[in-house]
Amino acid sequence: MCAGSRSGRTPRSTISATIAAGAASTVLARPISAVYSGDGNFKGSASTPLPAVVNAAANLSASFAADEIASLFGIVGLTGETPAAQPLTTSLAGVTVNVADSAGTSRLAPLYGVFASAGQINFLVPAGSASGLAMVTITLPSGAPVMTVIDLAGTAPGIFTANMNGQGPYAGQVVYVHADGSQTVANSAAPSAGGNTFVPVPIDLGTTGDQVFLVLYGTGLRHAGALTAALNGVSVPVAYFGAQGSYAGLDQINLGPLPVSLAGAGPINLAIGADGQAANTVTVAIQ
Repeated sequence: MCAGSRSGRTPRSTISATIAAGAASTVLARPISAVYSGDGNFKGSASTPLPAVVNAAANLSASFAADEIASLFGIVGLTGETPAAQPLTTSLAGVTVNVADSAGTSRLAPLYGVFASAGQINFLVPAGSASGLAMVTITLPSGAPVMTVIDLAGTAPGIFTANMNGQGPYAGQVVYVHADGSQTVANSAAPSAGGNTFVPVPIDLGTTGDQVFLVLYGTGLRHAGALTAALNGVSVPVAYFGAQGSYAGLDQINLGPLPVSLAGAGPINLAIGADGQAANTVTVAIQ
């Protein structure tokens, strides 16, 4: 779930400001580069783009949290396709990632994977990193450093999805608890008819005596003081949230029992919030 490479994570927007007789513009929302259009006295120029940094579960980049799995994109100079093995190490395929937090403490980040074809590094924000601006320094196999800045917060939730892009059905399970105490577990998503994407597996709320729970996986939320969940605005009890335990940085959320009033709702949105910070919206289907 956490070690694969992904692409297509580079949305951009541009702002402009007048500087003397010329103009300067900055590309925002990752990768970041400064572009000067030039004037009668100076030639135009552009800086080397800074790496893109996003939550590994979703295209969220406003802030990050300690123990969160994050992905760097736009890294030139990587070699090979190298997923990590457990336990994670702080050096992989000749790459290290150092996070210097606002308190002045530097820590090497455990690495989940290095993928040259996507220019991607997956890393774990080191435990204990203080909130505030942090400098991230990537050392490449050549020994050259690449740097960028991220904002660290107490929580920065993202939910993993079956489509591995932060959209559509969540990646997890549906747990049916029967009246006799036994359980049936089903996947939350299945391949679409065309096989190119995943769609939600319909959830049955109509069996008398059954209670239905959802199990989701995310990152960046384990340190939250409170977590909320709502299906199309209907509040859903949070039975548990915290570290999943098997993989560094992977968090788990158990929701339920689902309100039977949602029966027949069809495809609907599931919104998760951690200490008031919204995660990416995911989908479920209720028959």
